[in-house]
Amino acid sequence: LGAAARRPLARYNIISEDLPLAELPRLYRAADAFVLPTRGEGWGRPHVEAMSMALPVIATNWSGSTEFMSEAFSLPLRVDGLEEVEAGNA
Repeated sequence: LGAAARRPLARYNIISEDLPLAELPRLYRAADAFVLPTRGEGWGRPHVEAMSMALPVIATNWSGSTEFMSEAFSLPLRVDGLEEVEAGNA
């Protein structure tokens, strides 16, 4: 395979350090999309922050983010193998 075939399809950066809250708007403005596949994000504050910066959101269709993510303006990722816990069985 040639060099072009081995090149990543998209540019990405992994940030492993904590960022001050004041830096987050700059980070969101520098991005083309927000991607957060997760097993449990609680309410999904990062999703809401990204949406408030007009970023397309690609995230797991599970947990609190299901209250505001829809296929109309985001890409909810289907989860196979998770089951909801009925009330009283937690």
